[in-house]
Amino acid sequence: MSAGEVLEQRWPKGSQWRRWDLHLHTPGTKLSDDYGDTDDVWDKYIDFLENSPVQAFGITDYFSCDNYFLLIEKYRQKYPDTHKAFFLNIEFRLYESISADHENPHIHVIFSNELDSCSQDKINRFLASLETYQEDAYGASVKCSDLKTTAQYEAASVSLKQIKKALEETFGKAEPYLIVFPAKNDGVKSTDSNSPRKVLITDQIDKDSHLFFGGPDSREYFLSKERYELGKALPKPIVSDSDAHSFDDLERLEGNVSGYPPTWIKADLTFRGLKQICFEPDARVFIGSEPLVEQRKTNQATKFLSELSIDQIDGYDESNGQWFKNVKIPISPELTIIIGNKGSGKSALVDIIGLLGESRQFEYFSFLSDEGNNKKFKQRGYAENFRATLTWQSTK
Repeated sequence: MSAGEVLEQRWPKGSQWRRWDLHLHTPGTKLSDDYGDTDDVWDKYIDFLENSPVQAFGITDYFSCDNYFLLIEKYRQKYPDTHKAFFLNIEFRLYESISADHENPHIHVIFSNELDSCSQDKINRFLASLETYQEDAYGASVKCSDLKTTAQYEAASVSLKQIKKALEETFGKAEPYLIVFPAKNDGVKSTDSNSPRKVLITDQIDKDSHLFFGGPDSREYFLSKERYELGKALPKPIVSDSDAHSFDDLERLEGNVSGYPPTWIKADLTFRGLKQICFEPDARVFIGSEPLVEQRKTNQATKFLSELSIDQIDGYDESNGQWFKNVKIPISPELTIIIGNKGSGKSALVDIIGLLGESRQFEYFSFLSDEGNNKKFKQRGYAENFRATLTWQSTK
C-alpha cells in the first residue's frame, strides 16, 4: 500500500478545502539558508510545520532532493501519526532568459509522494541524467547530481528541454510530476514584450507548465485562453507560496502576512488530488483567507450535514437481512450529487436523509415509500428494525 492510498483512507469524505503551500525550503537548503545551524534546528522546523494550519507542503531545494528525504525521515520519527502531506519540489535555474534585464528565471518540478512511482532512487536517476550548463575540468557536462559547492549551485542552470528529456527518460509516460513556473518576479509577467524571441520562449514555458506560483491578481490571466501570441492557451491554476528560507519566513504559513495569502485546494491530500486542479483550475483553487463554503460552515453550521449513521436496533435477529449494520457515512459540505450502479443504495441514502431532515416530499420517496404496491423497506419487519442519526455541522 502506498502513502497516497493510506491518506485516501483517512479522508472518506472526499475532496475538501485544505491549506496547501507548495514552495518552502528546509534547514540546510543549498542557497539562502537563513534557519541557522543550532542543534535543534530540525526539531524546531518540524514542530513549526506540524503546528501550522497548512496540511500539504512542497519541500523545496535547488537541483537536489536529499533534504526532502531527510525531512521525511526525521518527521516520521517525531510525528509518526501525522496527517500532513509532503511533496518533493526541486527548483531549477533556467538557462533561457525572458526578461529585459537578462535574469535567469527559476522553474520547479513537484513530484508525486508515492514511492512506487517516485522512489528516491528514481529521483536520483533523474538528477544524474539532467545536464547543467557547467563543465568540469575535462570539458564534460556537470550533472545536477554532481553539484557540490555553493558556487556551483549559484552558477548552475538547465534548459527546459533538458528537464523534459530527463523526466521522460526516467519516468516514461507515467508523468508523476508537475512543472511549475512563477507568475511574477522572474516569471511570466517579467517577459520583455519588446523581444519577440523572449515572448515565444515564455509562451513555450507556459505551454509546458502545469500550474503557476503567484497571487490572486494573476488568477484571471492564467484562466484566460488568450495568453499566447499565437494559438489558444489552456486555463491553468495559480497557487500562492511562502518561499520560506527562515523561521521568520515560516510565519507566512499562518496566512496573515501581507503579500503571502494562503492557498486553499479542494482535493485529497494526495498527488492525484493535486493533479486534479489542472483539470478544474477555477473550481478547485482559492487564494485568500477562506473559501466561501468554509465561511458558511462557520456562520451557518445548522445548514450543513456532517454524518449519517445507521445501525440495527437491539434484539434484531437479521431474519429479514443484515442491511444497515454499523454504517457511518461522512457527508461533504458541498455534496450535490450521488452516483452509483442500480441497487447500490442511492435512493436509500437520499430517502433516509430526507426523512431525518424532516423533508415534506414523502410522496417522492422510493426506498421508504408508503405506496401500497411499492412499500419496499417500509413493509413490515424491515424499517422498524433500524435506527438512523443525522449529525449536523453545528453538533459535530
